[in-house]
Amino acid sequence: MEMKHLRKFGKFICAAIRFFKWKLVGFLYTLVSLLLERNSVVVFKSDLSEQYGNLQSIISYWSNHKKLHFNLLVANSNANLLTSIKLIAKAKIILLDQSNRYVSNLNLRNKAIVIQCWHGGGLLKKIAYDSHANRSEREQKRIARIYRNINYIVISDKSYCQIFSEAFRLPIDSILPFGLPRIDNLMKQNVKNNRNLLCKLINIQANSLVKFVLYAPTYRESSVGRTTPVPIQPPNFLSNYVFLFRAHPSVCTYTLPKGWIDASHVSQEILLSASDILLSDFSSIIFDFSIFKRPIGLIATDYTDYSTKERGLYVELTELTLPNQIFRSWSDLFNFLRLNAFECYDIWSQCMSSCDGKSTSRLIHFIESLFNK
Repeated sequence: MEMKHLRKFGKFICAAIRFFKWKLVGFLYTLVSLLLERNSVVVFKSDLSEQYGNLQSIISYWSNHKKLHFNLLVANSNANLLTSIKLIAKAKIILLDQSNRYVSNLNLRNKAIVIQCWHGGGLLKKIAYDSHANRSEREQKRIARIYRNINYIVISDKSYCQIFSEAFRLPIDSILPFGLPRIDNLMKQNVKNNRNLLCKLINIQANSLVKFVLYAPTYRESSVGRTTPVPIQPPNFLSNYVFLFRAHPSVCTYTLPKGWIDASHVSQEILLSASDILLSDFSSIIFDFSIFKRPIGLIATDYTDYSTKERGLYVELTELTLPNQIFRSWSDLFNFLRLNAFECYDIWSQCMSSCDGKSTSRLIHFIESLFNK
């Protein structure tokens, strides 16, 4: 019983420390806000922003268009306390692609506007308040905190406005179907050049007959943190394929079997434009890849657990690829590859219709209009 009481007391002390910490941070922010003029658009880049690509597209566009009438400041989400407070105090508009601990915990003064450049295209696995994993009271409070200051969310297709509105508990006019800025860059990729570059990056001989099969799963939550599904060794009868693996950006530790090449260090633009077939599970990477009108296979060995316990899904997998290209085992997938029977199934027009090469421009002009009000 004594240990139980000690644990409760320890939790109480930790909660008290967090409470007073954020009260102090809030006081500092209020003080700094009174001293500084709000005259900037502030981009908070996370550790994964380079791979997500949306914020970098905005930064590049701003750098190349000097006639824009706002000042853009860029900082890492891990910036120290004083730097973060100063930047938030100077911001008329804040751009994010993930949560930021200061933006989430502060009561933003002077109506600073927060725009979430959502990093996933399309809509497959459940998000925000809709996710199965977010049903505990503690998780609901965390979700409420990290999204409470968001004013707008950028998405890939207008057909998803209602779902995003309900999932984030925002008015529907706060959902911006401008398309994903990073897709603008994906549309400009030179496929032939990228195939040759990919061969150099993974150290294989360039060959026009080579077929690249890319497996890019999403992460799984576990007691030790985020993990990734790993494939099994491909059989010898598939020697005409090059098997590539790309881990989710938030996963660091995994071991691949023989026959697979880890291409996680290669940019997504190069990988997607160079790959002939994409294999995934519940990852939104399938929507980015769909621009190339190439085959997509889904390997869903844990479909039941993922769809009913871990995250939940908005749509059936059969809405995203042909039914015979959804596999419950790697052996079935390999046998299908042997038949060379993969076909393309168009999901681009129904899931990414706002991604027309002008998404960054639309978002920038929207930001400028807000800034000038």
